[in-house]
Amino acid sequence: MSFINDIFKSFSNDPGGWSGRKISAATGVITAVYIGVRLLPESDRIYAVYAFLMFSSVCLGLVTIPELIKFLSLRSGSMTKETKIEEKTEVK
Repeated sequence: MSFINDIFKSFSNDPGGWSGRKISAATGVITAVYIGVRLLPESDRIYAVYAFLMFSSVCLGLVTIPELIKFLSLRSGSMTKETKIEEKTEVK
Protein backbone atom coordinates (compact mmCIF):
# COMPACT_ATOMS: atom_id res chain seq x y z
CA MET A 1 0.00 0.00 0.00
CA SER A 2 2.94 2.31 0.64
CA PHE A 3 4.01 1.92 -2.99
CA ILE A 4 0.72 3.30 -4.28
CA ASN A 5 0.68 6.09 -1.69
CA ASP A 6 4.20 7.15 -2.70
CA ILE A 7 3.15 7.35 -6.34
CA PHE A 8 0.13 9.52 -5.49
CA LYS A 9 2.24 11.75 -3.22
CA SER A 10 4.52 12.38 -6.19
CA PHE A 11 1.75 14.28 -7.95
CA SER A 12 1.20 16.70 -5.08
CA ASN A 13 3.49 19.20 -3.44
CA ASP A 14 3.59 17.26 -0.19
CA PRO A 15 6.94 15.82 0.89
CA GLY A 16 7.42 12.09 0.82
CA GLY A 17 6.62 11.33 -2.80
CA TRP A 18 8.95 10.17 -5.50
CA SER A 19 10.70 12.44 -7.95
CA GLY A 20 8.74 13.30 -11.08
CA ARG A 21 11.88 12.82 -13.13
CA LYS A 22 12.27 9.25 -11.89
CA ILE A 23 8.62 8.45 -12.55
CA SER A 24 8.91 9.86 -16.09
CA ALA A 25 12.08 7.87 -16.75
CA ALA A 26 10.52 4.65 -15.44
CA THR A 27 7.44 5.27 -17.59
CA GLY A 28 9.68 5.73 -20.63
CA VAL A 29 11.47 2.45 -20.02
CA ILE A 30 8.24 0.54 -19.36
CA THR A 31 6.68 2.01 -22.51
CA ALA A 32 9.78 1.05 -24.52
CA VAL A 33 9.57 -2.52 -23.33
CA TYR A 34 5.85 -2.79 -24.06
CA ILE A 35 6.03 -1.20 -27.52
CA GLY A 36 9.19 -3.07 -28.42
CA VAL A 37 7.85 -6.47 -27.47
CA ARG A 38 4.21 -6.15 -28.48
CA LEU A 39 3.82 -3.67 -31.32
CA LEU A 40 6.97 -3.34 -33.40
CA PRO A 41 8.56 -5.69 -35.89
CA GLU A 42 11.86 -7.14 -34.83
CA SER A 43 13.90 -4.96 -37.20
CA ASP A 44 12.63 -1.69 -35.63
CA ARG A 45 12.86 -2.61 -31.95
CA ILE A 46 16.37 -1.32 -31.36
CA TYR A 47 15.46 2.14 -32.68
CA ALA A 48 12.48 2.34 -30.32
CA VAL A 49 14.70 1.34 -27.41
CA TYR A 50 17.19 4.08 -28.36
CA ALA A 51 14.44 6.70 -28.50
CA PHE A 52 12.86 5.79 -25.17
CA LEU A 53 16.20 5.44 -23.40
CA MET A 54 17.15 8.91 -24.66
CA PHE A 55 13.84 10.18 -23.25
CA SER A 56 14.68 8.53 -19.94
CA SER A 57 18.16 10.07 -19.94
CA VAL A 58 16.69 13.51 -20.50
CA CYS A 59 14.16 12.97 -17.71
CA LEU A 60 16.86 11.97 -15.26
CA GLY A 61 19.05 14.90 -16.24
CA LEU A 62 21.87 12.73 -17.56
CA VAL A 63 21.61 14.56 -20.87
CA THR A 64 20.33 18.11 -21.20
CA ILE A 65 18.29 19.39 -24.13
CA PRO A 66 20.98 21.90 -25.30
CA GLU A 67 23.60 19.12 -25.28
CA LEU A 68 21.25 16.91 -27.29
CA ILE A 69 20.58 19.65 -29.86
CA LYS A 70 24.31 20.36 -30.17
CA PHE A 71 25.07 16.65 -30.64
CA LEU A 72 22.39 16.21 -33.29
CA SER A 73 23.44 19.31 -35.22
CA LEU A 74 27.10 18.23 -35.17
CA ARG A 75 26.11 14.77 -36.31
CA SER A 76 24.03 16.04 -39.23
CA GLY A 77 26.84 18.31 -40.37
CA SER A 78 24.83 21.51 -40.24
CA MET A 79 27.12 22.92 -37.61
CA THR A 80 30.89 22.80 -37.75
CA LYS A 81 33.03 22.52 -34.71
CA GLU A 82 35.48 25.38 -34.62
CA THR A 83 38.25 25.94 -32.18
CA LYS A 84 39.15 29.54 -31.52
CA ILE A 85 42.48 30.48 -30.04
CA GLU A 86 42.52 33.80 -28.30
CA GLU A 87 45.65 35.64 -27.32
CA LYS A 88 45.85 36.76 -23.75
CA THR A 89 47.15 40.25 -23.21
CA GLU A 90 48.29 41.50 -19.90
CA VAL A 91 47.11 44.90 -18.75
CA LYS A 92 49.64 46.88 -16.75
